[in-house]
Amino acid sequence: MVADTWAAVQCLAMEKVSERIVVDKLITMTQSLDTLIRVTATKLLVRLSHHSDVILFMVADELNNKLWINRYMACKVVQKIHTPLNKDILHKLLTLMWSDYSENIKSVAGETIGVKGYGHVLHDELCCRLRKGNEAERVDALNRVVHLRMMTGRMKSVFLKCFTDDHVSVRHTAAKGAGELQFADEDVIEGLLTLVTEDHSHKVKAAAIEALADIG
Repeated sequence: MVADTWAAVQCLAMEKVSERIVVDKLITMTQSLDTLIRVTATKLLVRLSHHSDVILFMVADELNNKLWINRYMACKVVQKIHTPLNKDILHKLLTLMWSDYSENIKSVAGETIGVKGYGHVLHDELCCRLRKGNEAERVDALNRVVHLRMMTGRMKSVFLKCFTDDHVSVRHTAAKGAGELQFADEDVIEGLLTLVTEDHSHKVKAAAIEALADIG
């Protein structure tokens, strides 16, 4: 019966039928443990989205789901749908990136914002958090910068200031991040060398030494 239902849903989707019962079933199947089923369901949702903008909003409803896997797969599907984001969905993705309890969700939400063409919004959010955020927010923003590999001239300026932050956690995360990015920039290397010779935290010194080794 389950196999028959799945076969019927695929046939209807191929015929461009975008009734809620069909779309809901496709969304459910994007969370299947079977890779082929997940890929097929995603492709069919993308196909339907070419004929109806409603598909994006139905998928985006899953961003509010209590289960992390549903939120994760919703982000992955949204990345592939060509319909532009509206302000509400963009805001929800930003909220997930900063506030979700799952690191996986934070990362995939940030990726989704970039993939959908809102990298400038992401860039501005990160720069603002690095400049004005509290200790935890700056550490989180540094982790997002490293994961997204988002480094511009303006980002570099606020990134470098983290080397002299009052908080050990921020300096440590910045040093570690520079190494992960393999950021072979003269100013960054100078900042790392300063941490090695002058920082009072052995943890920060060790991270800076490791980062210099990674950069080469």
